[in-house]
Amino acid sequence: MSENKSQKSQNKSVHSLKSSKASSTAGIELLRAKAKAKAAQARATYAKKEIEIKVEQARLQATLDALRAEQDQEAAAAEANSLEAGLIQLGFETRSVTYGSCLTENKATRTAQYVLDQANHTAAESPAPVQIEINNPELPLHPSVVKQEMNYVAPESEVCEPQSVSFKQFAPLAPVLPKMNHTHNSHVETQPTYDLAKYLARSQLITTGLTSFDDQPMNYWAWKSSFKTAITGLDLSAGEELDLLVRYLGKNSSRQVKQMKAVNIRCPEAGLTMAWDRLEEVYGSPEAVEQALFQKVESFPKITP
Repeated sequence: MSENKSQKSQNKSVHSLKSSKASSTAGIELLRAKAKAKAAQARATYAKKEIEIKVEQARLQATLDALRAEQDQEAAAAEANSLEAGLIQLGFETRSVTYGSCLTENKATRTAQYVLDQANHTAAESPAPVQIEINNPELPLHPSVVKQEMNYVAPESEVCEPQSVSFKQFAPLAPVLPKMNHTHNSHVETQPTYDLAKYLARSQLITTGLTSFDDQPMNYWAWKSSFKTAITGLDLSAGEELDLLVRYLGKNSSRQVKQMKAVNIRCPEAGLTMAWDRLEEVYGSPEAVEQALFQKVESFPKITP
């Protein structure tokens, strides 16, 4: 009997031990499931935030692309308007197909207008004709009196020898000439001299007055100052200044200015402005000068003891 009871008690203890182990295992699994659920929930929350951020990023990228496209469109429109304004300022009519007939017609119109302006200018500056009224009350007014005087022959008694007359008595009066403005005549007389002097100055400038740029940013501002000083007072047009600029630049800088000149062939003023801006950006900016100085310092030979 005692053995049966002890066996039963052992069976109960084993059963309780197994049940406790099963319950503890189930609790652990439940805790693991809860942890996984919380981790999945956290991942889902962050995934949702990531999706929202990506959507916002895509929207901002699309807005940025649209803004860039609008910027390119505005820049193209501004460039077209600037080019059209330059053509109109130069006297060319703008057409979307060709420029041949337009340029020919406009050239003839400008030639006719120039001739008309020169004629009006000459007529305005020419002195007004002097009207001289001669009143002679002693002249006969009737034809009959004129005929009688023509048919009248003086008798011999009335004919007398001419007496000696002093020249001072009948000295002719000095004619009073109208005052004329000699400003225009002096201007006309000095204009060829001024043109000749300007031509000689330009020739001397081209031969000896200018120095070439060596494409070194450290020397750009000094060269530009001497170039501007040399051409001051010569009344150079934008095209002539561009030609001189191309001639007295270095190899790389002249190539960039040639590009600006080719792009603005119809508007040399805009081409000249863009050329100077490009030269200042490439050679005259503080960054370019600083980089050139650093390169010069690095290339300086090191002195070893």
